[in-house]
Amino acid sequence: MGGKPEQRARAEIDRLLAAAGWTVQSVAEADGHVSRGVVTGEFPLKESLGVADYAHYIEGNAAGVIEMARAW
Repeated sequence: MGGKPEQRARAEIDRLLAAAGWTVQSVAEADGHVSRGVVTGEFPLKESLGVADYAHYIEGNAAGVIEMARAW
């Protein structure tokens, strides 16, 4: 798996989320109703807050936001 450490980490996290049954989507294609559990990557927050690494939706309802630890 090539790329920068952050890209590799995202690819692995996306793979693990999908293996756990989440539908992983980009913000551009986000549809919180496409399946029971949806995760969108690089989700924009309010201006001063920046971007969340992942936003989770369950049955179309916002359920949480996750930030990756910056270990690279």
